[in-house]
Amino acid sequence: MQTSLHFERRVHWLGYLGLAPLALGSSWVLIEPASATAIDFVKNYAAIILTFVGAIHWGRAMHMQHSSLLTWSVLPSLLAFSCLMIPSSIALPFLALGFILQLMLDSHQYRPLPWFLRIRFHLTAAVVLLLLVAWLFSL
Repeated sequence: MQTSLHFERRVHWLGYLGLAPLALGSSWVLIEPASATAIDFVKNYAAIILTFVGAIHWGRAMHMQHSSLLTWSVLPSLLAFSCLMIPSSIALPFLALGFILQLMLDSHQYRPLPWFLRIRFHLTAAVVLLLLVAWLFSL
């Protein structure tokens, strides 16, 4: 099924817009590395986004009646919630790992949509970079 150019542009625009809070939070950590509020901002937003990325598979699983996708869709939420309960010095790298693992799953699930995989790769790379920068500057 071919998507329209309008749809792809909207996915790109909204995907990159979704990076804005994380970029702002990571910039805040760069300016105030000792700010627990800035670090929590990054951790909390990343947890929300990881949950969102996992939830994409919930919708697909429901549509396809695919139970393993249903199971996988919940795991990012559980990881994200667990990260909210631990110190940021541990949570930020685990969140980055969660995004990488989710991208690995997506690279198999969305193989027929190369345009989507490209944006998922770019967004994941940006998220992981921003998380690691915030983590390194917060140590």
